[in-house]
Amino acid sequence: MKNHRLPDSVYKLVVAEFADYDRKRRFLSVIGERRAENELVRMYMEHVIAIDAALLSVCRGEGGDAREALRNDIAEGRGFNTSAAKKYYTSRELFVRRKSAAIYEVARALELI
Repeated sequence: MKNHRLPDSVYKLVVAEFADYDRKRRFLSVIGERRAENELVRMYMEHVIAIDAALLSVCRGEGGDAREALRNDIAEGRGFNTSAAKKYYTSRELFVRRKSAAIYEVARALELI
């Protein structure tokens, strides 16, 4: 997979979406599907789905623990040396490719690029 360079502003927006993922997921689970007509709820659903889909696409064949660890690493701004996903990736290059690809896919899904 090709390494994509995003504008800094887009990169920061996507990382912020990763950082806010857990809060949005909790909010959606509390209100349930009964209020899906609300614009805010629809937007939250789109953003959560974009992150989940990107991680599933980029981390094909990897377990849910690896995807969650990568999601948390992106949200926390961690690199390979301090990564929670380090145990799932054998090399720095593989980790960086997965992380970059996931960020790019979310940016694309949210139509930021």
